[in-house]
Amino acid sequence: MPVTINGSGSIAGLASGGISDAGAIASGVITSSALPTGSVIQVKYAQTKSSTVQTSSSYINFANLNVSITPTSSSNLLVCQYNMIVRVRENSSHGAFAWIAVSDDDGSSYLAENYHRNYDYGGSGCDLDSGACGYAIKTAGSTSARTYKIYLKLADGDSYEVNPAGNQNNSAVTVMEIAA
Repeated sequence: MPVTINGSGSIAGLASGGISDAGAIASGVITSSALPTGSVIQVKYAQTKSSTVQTSSSYINFANLNVSITPTSSSNLLVCQYNMIVRVRENSSHGAFAWIAVSDDDGSSYLAENYHRNYDYGGSGCDLDSGACGYAIKTAGSTSARTYKIYLKLADGDSYEVNPAGNQNNSAVTVMEIAA
């Protein structure tokens, strides 16, 4: 049977199983529950060219990259990705390393932790400017709002910097809700 759109906007000729939510499509409103698994439901992001220098050995939130999201379903996935320009600095003849962590519970726990390291074998110090990227994936678990935060700490060395060239660099965090 052919599919036709009647003058009233209704759809005729749909067989069972042909379209999962014909009512939503016919009304012009496609809800997130009508989308197939793997569909992107929403995207939130933050980006900044602001610089920060970290010298603390404790995690400190880099608030310019905080991203808030409210999941539409507790069973959906939340994917957090960061792409940052960082510098690990050491002014003498030993190593330096620092950590980036992602949290959605104000730093009570970390969904991902990644470190960046350099070592000066020549005895005069060194800088390592590089792109840093990482991700964390979890099931939403509820429809409560949460804020993904990036935390930084220096484990050894002189400093850890984000966007070390000031407004010449751009760092970003993206959080996506994916239909499960």
